[in-house]
Amino acid sequence: MSDQSEIYLWTMSLRVTERRFRELRDTLSPEELARAARYRFPAPARRFTVARGRLRELLGRYLEIPPAEVKLETNQWGKPRLAGSGNLHFNLAHSEDLAIYAFAQKRPLGVDIEKVRPLENFDGMVARSFSPAEQEALRALPPEKRLTAFFATWTRKEAYMKARGLGFHLSPQAFDVTVSPTAPPQILNDLQSPVTPVDWTCHDLEVGEGFVGAVVVGI
Repeated sequence: MSDQSEIYLWTMSLRVTERRFRELRDTLSPEELARAARYRFPAPARRFTVARGRLRELLGRYLEIPPAEVKLETNQWGKPRLAGSGNLHFNLAHSEDLAIYAFAQKRPLGVDIEKVRPLENFDGMVARSFSPAEQEALRALPPEKRLTAFFATWTRKEAYMKARGLGFHLSPQAFDVTVSPTAPPQILNDLQSPVTPVDWTCHDLEVGEGFVGAVVVGI
């Protein structure tokens, strides 16, 4: 990978055979294994193990080293990155049994994926997750379009929060993204760290039936 203008995206199923699961688990670090063991239920632990194992395989392919030799660390807000000062940036996300991975050279990025599903407390989720302007834009949509618009908007927001390297240390109510499904996806403003739309580029992703996704990349 040598072209800074390229973004490389991979989507992968987290459903694997037992043999494949063991192969992926064997590439994980002691810290990753300990994190998997902290999950209360087997299914999330298995998904985490497979997702991180496949991340290591992809990173190993780009770095031309065995997956188990990939050295990972996290920034102070918990975002994973390569140890040291490598130029390869990456991010991953998964929902249900589908995972997505994004890679770029010398460009910070974040990616998110969500399965569109009914929400028991839709209005409460909107109030907690969206800025006032986004809430108003969502209410302006026809009722039958609001659920998909919610998840599309949320993936844009979380991808930006991850691209910034802050995750939920950046309040999702502190910035705006476009909500309308007919408008180009954009980061409109960030009240905690003023940006202009040219600082970041946002793209919606076609990731599979019933899912929505987004990637945000620094320019």
